[in-house]
Amino acid sequence: MIKIIISGISGKMGTRIGTLASQDKDIEITGGLEAPSNPAIGKDIGEFIGIGKINKKIDADFSKIASSCDVLIDFTSPSATLEHLEIAVKNKKAAVIGTTGFSKEDAEKIKKASEKIPIVFSPN
Repeated sequence: MIKIIISGISGKMGTRIGTLASQDKDIEITGGLEAPSNPAIGKDIGEFIGIGKINKKIDADFSKIASSCDVLIDFTSPSATLEHLEIAVKNKKAAVIGTTGFSKEDAEKIKKASEKIPIVFSPN
């Protein structure tokens, strides 16, 4: 069972990933992340993405829930992704990054992080 946290869960990609992940018996959604000001904070992930209640809430603090996953899937903003990536490295969690808009310096930070944890980096 692969345990995932989806960052950007209320966005188009995050919702789609959540829906598809919920259909795979080998994947468990253990968390969802959004910006602190997002109205989705505190809502049940399953109810929010339309798959029914799963008793996991959308949160704003990855460091609080990082231990519950194997992989972070991130489709947010460059600044949020880099913040989440630092936490992923600290907690030795793999990351899938689909965020776009990184500077060369940001891309270098991702490359450095990939020396410590597995990362798939594919900006859309």
